Amino acid sequence: MKSTTELHRVLALPETVIDQIAAGEVVERPSHLVKELVENSLDAGATSVTVDVFEGGRGVSVKDNGHGIHRDDLALILKRHTTSKIKSAEDLWKLSSFGFRGEALSSISAVSKLRVLSKRQGAKEAYQIEAHFGKEQPFDSVSHDVGTTIEVRELFANLPARLKFLKSGSAEVSAIRQMVKSIALVNPTIEFRFRVEGELDFYVAAAKDFFERVQMVLGEDRLCHTLAERDGMSLELVFSDPHLVQKTSRALWFFVQGRPVQDKSLQAAIVEAYRGTLMHGEYPMAVLKLNVPTDEVDVNIHPTKSQVKFLKPNLIFSFVHHALRRGLEEHLKPRNQVRVDAPEIPQTLAFDSAELSRVQYQTKDLHSPLKVSDEPLFAKPAMSGARASQPNFAPGAPQSGAPEPGASAPSAVTPATSGFASVDMIVESVPSAAHSTVSSSALQPGALQSSVPQPTAIAPAPAKAAGTWARLQVLAQAHLTYLVCQSDQGLCLVDQHAAHERVLFETLHRAWQDGKGTAQPLLFPLAVDLSPEQIEALELVKDGFKKMGLQWEGLGPGTIGIVQIPELVKEAALPQLLKKIADDILRQGGSFEFEKAVHEILSTMACHSAIRAGQALSSNEMRALLEQMDEFPFSQFCPHGRPVSVRWSVEELEREFGRRK
Repeated sequence: MKSTTELHRVLALPETVIDQIAAGEVVERPSHLVKELVENSLDAGATSVTVDVFEGGRGVSVKDNGHGIHRDDLALILKRHTTSKIKSAEDLWKLSSFGFRGEALSSISAVSKLRVLSKRQGAKEAYQIEAHFGKEQPFDSVSHDVGTTIEVRELFANLPARLKFLKSGSAEVSAIRQMVKSIALVNPTIEFRFRVEGELDFYVAAAKDFFERVQMVLGEDRLCHTLAERDGMSLELVFSDPHLVQKTSRALWFFVQGRPVQDKSLQAAIVEAYRGTLMHGEYPMAVLKLNVPTDEVDVNIHPTKSQVKFLKPNLIFSFVHHALRRGLEEHLKPRNQVRVDAPEIPQTLAFDSAELSRVQYQTKDLHSPLKVSDEPLFAKPAMSGARASQPNFAPGAPQSGAPEPGASAPSAVTPATSGFASVDMIVESVPSAAHSTVSSSALQPGALQSSVPQPTAIAPAPAKAAGTWARLQVLAQAHLTYLVCQSDQGLCLVDQHAAHERVLFETLHRAWQDGKGTAQPLLFPLAVDLSPEQIEALELVKDGFKKMGLQWEGLGPGTIGIVQIPELVKEAALPQLLKKIADDILRQGGSFEFEKAVHEILSTMACHSAIRAGQALSSNEMRALLEQMDEFPFSQFCPHGRPVSVRWSVEELEREFGRRK
């Protein structure tokens, strides 16, 4: 029996063990193997790649038409740490290839039967080399076209422990399919074929650009496109309309320096850019291609190269988030394209405009959002006029200064620059005669009440540019909750509470950006106990809170005293809110977590102040609400992500009534 001293001696591991350890890192499952082989084909300059899968991923073949492998190099490719991609440590920081470790083929050959066939451009013959579970076979000449084919059989046959951890054959094939699609997405000029058990599974021809390739691979043409540049960084992003949602995050794809990666920070930046347009559990479709200076990203942190590390992660997060948010604003903003006289019937539904189906949008010269005052999350349109108003809505109330019946009606939209906006300001600008059209007391819950004004009640207004919402013709108010509207393309129901909630939210947000939010002082400071780190984090965004109307002062080493709070915010909810924001800032850094908190607070305030379901509105109040919605790009959704409207096209209605099949 060996002594304890002899058992703990340091020994060199056998090469077979070393290779199997490396294989466990590089080839965790068949999809990783395919990724390594396809990336080798791309590095070889291939314009066509064919992937065949057999036996649930335990058999794989990757064929390309690249420049091939030199005869003398075939004897080296199965050795560990042999590569043509880099020559020195400095090359790791200026990589221009996918592969660089020089251990993929060696690792694969250690856990499978591997065969490499290749013919160099201009060579007279093709050659092959084989290895069976780490043991090289005789070198030989074969018949083969220019390019390389790598065949893998009996994967993990010599590692039963690893083999039992593989998923079902269909699951492994699905993972391989997803991997090939991801590589195809970011390499638009290359043709890809994917076959399962000899049957063609999918094929994508070479595309003219990234946008076209994304549409081909995802099979979806209702996508938008945006570009952005900043401080040596650039991105190209293809994303879906918020109405086109998924139940999982599988339709989110990320590429850094052309490599498919998994990154929770990038996913959070994409999802948060849709904040206020998606409900809980919904995800958009998005394909992000991001390039950063080579000295600001490390791709050498994981054997499978599926993860990266950024030198400035907060800057990357804000860059992606703001670029997508601006692209969404450009895509969703209401269009003012036609001039409509007041008596005419509007011609188009807001979401049916042809130009909304595809947007080419460039974002440049983004400013740093790491300070609250530098880059507001939402766009800040120019505003005119000023008027203080109360954050409640009382339709039908007497209005002072209203024109006489028959007088020309002024504009129904008057943006406010101070205080919290409400539809009160809409009501004041319409003729008082409009309120006699329908008596609020005559409306019963559940009734479908016509609200079309009498022709003699309001004189025709002067022609004006009509937005996509204002072009709808208001027909009625259904169940005292939904505005029934029409255009020549169909019918539309608008949720009055959700619509007004969005209007109020955006107006509150503008007031916050301009530092004009209303607040109330507290008679006695509200003490909140925090750690020194939490207090330091909150101090970073103190000016932003002050703009909202929330102020505090120090009461001790670990306590602050809130001395002023925004109107409509519950005092009891503030301590927990401040602690959460502080922890989020400490964890995420920057001011983004604060912006999320602002969104939540203003959403709550807007929800509590908006008109309610079951509240009767006059015709002019309904039209004025639609006109105000045209001011904001995200008016199709309430701040919590619920849809504001539901539509039925004329074709859908005719099918329901049997007029067409």
